[in-house]
Amino acid sequence: MDTPLSDAETASRIVDEAQRLYHDLARELNQALTKLRNGIDDPEAKSRAETIRAHRKALQTILDIQAKFVTQAEEGSSGYELDLEAARREINRRLDRLAALKRD
Repeated sequence: MDTPLSDAETASRIVDEAQRLYHDLARELNQALTKLRNGIDDPEAKSRAETIRAHRKALQTILDIQAKFVTQAEEGSSGYELDLEAARREINRRLDRLAALKRD
């Protein structure tokens, strides 16, 4: 059975990977929005919905793991603190930026 520390290490790696995926998808979506704004034909436009679904899944993974960390911290099974509020603010800031790009 995994110890809380190994669970935390695993969860941390998953969060890191999900965040990298989130950044990659956000960059790809920004590039697609730029093409649309500039009237550039984008042959991959139809596959964009899949990218958006992957983007949402990555974000949901991050939020799920953060919830697990909160539960562990409340139960006292973790010997460290995570700044979930800072992470939440960062995620919201990025989502707001994507929404603003979409409106433009």
